[in-house]
Amino acid sequence: MNDLEDFDLDVSIGSANDAAEADRDDPIANLPRLIRLGLGTTGGRKLVRERVAAEIMELAPEIKPKIEAWLSKPGDAPMNALVKRLDLMSVQNDQPVLKALANGVLMISLTPFTRHRNGHARVALALKLAYDGLPFDLDLEIRSEAAKLLIGWSMVAGGAYTATRYSHAIDMCPSLARSAFEDMTNLIFKDAKEKAEQIASKGPAAGGLAKIAGSKSLRMIPAGHLLVCSQPTGHKAAGLITGIAHIVGQPVPLVSTPDLAQVRRELTGEFPHLVPTIDRLLSELVGREFVSFKPLVLVGPPGAGKSRLVRRLAEALRIGVWRTAASTADGGALGGTDRRWSSTQPCHPLLAIAASRHANPIVMLDEIEKAPTRSDFGRLWDVLLSMLEPETAKRFLDPSLQVECDLSMVSFVATANSLGPLPAPLRDRMRAIPVPEPSASDLDTLLPIVKNDVARERGIDPVWVEPLDGTELALIAEHWHGGSLRQLRRIVETVMIAREVDRTRH
Repeated sequence: MNDLEDFDLDVSIGSANDAAEADRDDPIANLPRLIRLGLGTTGGRKLVRERVAAEIMELAPEIKPKIEAWLSKPGDAPMNALVKRLDLMSVQNDQPVLKALANGVLMISLTPFTRHRNGHARVALALKLAYDGLPFDLDLEIRSEAAKLLIGWSMVAGGAYTATRYSHAIDMCPSLARSAFEDMTNLIFKDAKEKAEQIASKGPAAGGLAKIAGSKSLRMIPAGHLLVCSQPTGHKAAGLITGIAHIVGQPVPLVSTPDLAQVRRELTGEFPHLVPTIDRLLSELVGREFVSFKPLVLVGPPGAGKSRLVRRLAEALRIGVWRTAASTADGGALGGTDRRWSSTQPCHPLLAIAASRHANPIVMLDEIEKAPTRSDFGRLWDVLLSMLEPETAKRFLDPSLQVECDLSMVSFVATANSLGPLPAPLRDRMRAIPVPEPSASDLDTLLPIVKNDVARERGIDPVWVEPLDGTELALIAEHWHGGSLRQLRRIVETVMIAREVDRTRH
């Protein structure tokens, strides 16, 4: 198809989306984009180019002509024009995903010859970063195919092309990688077998096969667990892990997603004015085996119940919640402090995992818009960005332990009165969910809940607290007409104290 007038991008993308929907259970569907594209291309899957075009169209519909030209016209010029525009927009709009899509365009478009050497090297580096971020417990067969892709493309980037003119460089990867991969595999197994025989010949005292190479890759991680971080080294190591030793070098369990219908009933009964908000939150967990939210920010006026909702959400889901007051925290607090300092401390997400004893707690960033903007110790916003990106979250280098930590299952949930002060990169990465104030019509439902909370805060079992009488209810309704829950709590507390004072007089 060389005539652009005969090409219909919308029809092509529609077919690609239909195919993507049909392949949603494909085992490679959740891999990093570049590896997924590479395996999809070498595996003979259809409409790979159109799926990339669909992703670009969703993010940058204004460059539709360049996308159409790339899909419909062969040659380097349309490819280079699209990649150049995506790179530019990635910087101008602060959208790293556009640069990642440009890498995808290069991978599935480049020919294997020397005039594309810079493009080959760029894709090879991106592939290596993506491969490093693969899950530790990924199916070995899929990891093997990803490794072959990386090896094959690296050989293409190194100039290992044959005299035969392939249509695309990606077509060469399987054949180039196969022999090299098989040779390496044979050598590894031969070496492991020899070491096993040496250990076995020394008897049980040698410690068995577990000592072979001492490799972390040989350690089996139980299903439903995550290896969060390895053991730090150095003379300070023992002191660095004080309080978190139970998660260092050990598989940490993940909390499974509970019955969401029951969680919804529990939360909507307590927050009747937040039913839409609760539904949007829980929709994030539909179909997930383990509890994990994409980055969220709850936005609403002071006193709307944002922080309390996060705490109760964590309790209902049976996961821990770690609160960081953003107004008093900097990057050094959230991201950890360097081990050179006497006050060195691991990053907050790692402390949250240690406190909850599972790998998927919630880290709540309260009033995130009020975080200090001074950069003496790094801005909290800047450190948070590296924790929100899936690739870097899996390999976050803790400055105290000096080891890479897997924070990929930690849920970051922020609260804010306004999104205005937040930098654009942070707003782009966090899904904003509105939290409206309750109205006067919610008073009857809220009062029993608030009364019981006030009783608990005063050290009284709510069972022994009498219901509010008609006079007390009328007094509360007279002074609260909707709005801040904090104000309602103060009014109810005042009424309950007045009740106790009146009884002591009589």
